[in-house]
Parts: sequence; structure tokens; C-alpha cells
Amino acid sequence: MKQVYREAYVDGSERLVIIKYTRQLKRSVLFYSVMFMGGVALTGILPLVVYLWNGDKILPFGIVIPFINPETTDGYELNYLYQVSYMFWAPPGLTASQNFYFALAFNICIQYDVLVLKVRNLDEMIAKNGDGELNGKIREGLTNIIQYQQRLVNFISDLEQLYAFQTLVEVACNAIQIIITLFVLHIDMWFPGYLVIIVSTFQLLLWCMLGTLIDVKSDVFTDQIYNISWHNMAKEDKKIFKFMLEMSQQSQKLSCGRIMTVNMNMFVAIYKKIYTIFMMLQNV
Repeated sequence: MKQVYREAYVDGSERLVIIKYTRQLKRSVLFYSVMFMGGVALTGILPLVVYLWNGDKILPFGIVIPFINPETTDGYELNYLYQVSYMFWAPPGLTASQNFYFALAFNICIQYDVLVLKVRNLDEMIAKNGDGELNGKIREGLTNIIQYQQRLVNFISDLEQLYAFQTLVEVACNAIQIIITLFVLHIDMWFPGYLVIIVSTFQLLLWCMLGTLIDVKSDVFTDQIYNISWHNMAKEDKKIFKFMLEMSQQSQKLSCGRIMTVNMNMFVAIYKKIYTIFMMLQNV
């Protein structure tokens, strides 16, 4: 990631890409942190407000300390403090992890946008190469794009190895949490459950949106390669271009435990499965 920033800083147009994504990263981190921590805070505070208002003993989560009855005043207060204590250390850690994933995903987008710029510059160079004087620079540009492209593939491949299992765990936990909460709400009214569903859905949506953004950037890069004036290249350069085109058609993607690609299609498929399992539980 440092190398991407160092190289882009030298070129003015690439530096603008860095600036754009740095601003987007700042906004995304702020938005996610406020939304996630706000949802957590509401989940913890609202039951206390209800308890102080009318005495209803509602807990933020569906867990209790063993052998301590939450229906008694002392038991409820101990269980409430026990559950709220988790909110002081677990959510900040999850927020930091997700925000770092933002940085990694945006770095992939930066590299795709830089590649698009390089391809456009190469196409302009080909258009000016009427007498063949720029053949050497064109070949150098092609080689540079392929090397940059290979580095991007390796970068995504490394992220896939690091995050594939973690993504599977997060997606599975959020999906199970939504199913259990829906089933609890079907049995009895538990208003913190609505916040739990919103926060879990928000988590799932973010992972899938970032995956879709990467897919879109990959498609834009592939389209840009298809639009290049390859027929005006020298014969040797056309062979290099063919190799670059084949690489772009086999782009690396982030997956959920190597089961399915992380994108909005996965989000829809997961929610269909959640609905199916929830309806099955209703009939049990």
C-alpha cells in the first residue's frame, strides 16, 4: 500500500486519485463508526430508559449470568451491567477491524483507477504514434501496466488468504444473529432485537458493498483495455497486449470462505436463506 501511494504521488493525475480515495476513506470511517457505535449505544441505553420509566426488565441481549434471576431487581441490574460491560471493549475492536478493511478495499480501487489512467495514457500515445517513433515508449507502457496489474493480483490474492475465513465467520455470525433475533421477536416482543437486526444487516451490507465496488472497478478496467487502439500497435506489442487482456479477464476477487464472491448478489442470497430458515423455524 505504501508503494502505491509513493508511485502515485509522482504523477499529478494519479495523485488526484489518491486524494479522492483518502477523502472517501475518512468519510466512510466516520460514517461507519458513528452508525455502528450509535446502534450499540442505543441497544444498551434504551432498555435502561424503559426500566427507569415503567419498571419493565428488558435486557439488551438474550444472555444472563448463570444462577442469577433477571426478574428480580438485583438480578436484573447485575445482568444489565454484565451485558453493557461487553459494549466497552467488543464494539470498538470490531469498528477498528472494519475500518482497516475499508482501507484495504479502497487501496484495491486506487490501483484499478491508476491502471485505468495508465491505459488511457497508453491509448493517447498510440494515437500519436503515426510514424512509429513511440514504439519503444508504448512497449515500456505495456510492460509497466502488466507489472502493475500483476502486483494488484498478488495484493488481492494476499487479502483473500487473510480475510476469506474471517469474512465467512462474520457473515455466518451476522446471519445466525438475524435468524435467532427474528425468531425471538416472533415469540415475544423484544424491542432491542430490532436494533440488533439493523446493526447485523448493516454489517452484512458493508462487506457486500465493498466487494461490489471492487467488481465494478475491475469491469471498468477491463472495458478500458477493450477500448484501446490495439490495431495500431506494432506486431510485437500486440502479443504483449494479448497477454494483458487475458490477465484482465481472470481478475482476482474477494470471497466468503472461498464459497462465493463477496458482492451484492451474496447479500441477496444470504437474506433469501435467512427468510427460508426463519419460515422453517416458524413451522417447527
